[in-house]
Amino acid sequence: RPRRRSPAASTSWGSAPQSGCSSEPAAAEDERHGAHQEVPALFRTESEFKEHFLWLVLGHIVMAFFLTLLCVRFVPAGGAGPCALLGLLVALVYEGPHLITFAVQPITTKILCGWIVGNLIQFIVAGAIIGTIYKTSSPVQGRF
Repeated sequence: RPRRRSPAASTSWGSAPQSGCSSEPAAAEDERHGAHQEVPALFRTESEFKEHFLWLVLGHIVMAFFLTLLCVRFVPAGGAGPCALLGLLVALVYEGPHLITFAVQPITTKILCGWIVGNLIQFIVAGAIIGTIYKTSSPVQGRF
């Protein structure tokens, strides 16, 4: 049975098709946003989100910076595999606050699982990228 959008969701999607016969990508996109629409009181409206978007970007920059510092400090040889493993461990630390949020706020299990899986992917990939880019500089022999 096709899912129908609420009037509020229809407004935020602009000219997206409103019939039950929508394309697969549009249906998948509706699913991703639909989870947060199940508990709208907990999340900003689209216009508020746009006003605060730079905070989202800043948060990701802070996480990337400190994950890079952790990789440099604890994986001095670099490498995609070891840094991805460190990314996994950092992601697992972040899962604790998500579980606490789930305990104290009425978010859905769909949102919780999305946050958990998203963090795992995000930090493992970021760690692998950092490990691939980061190269240690070996000391030059016989200089001093």
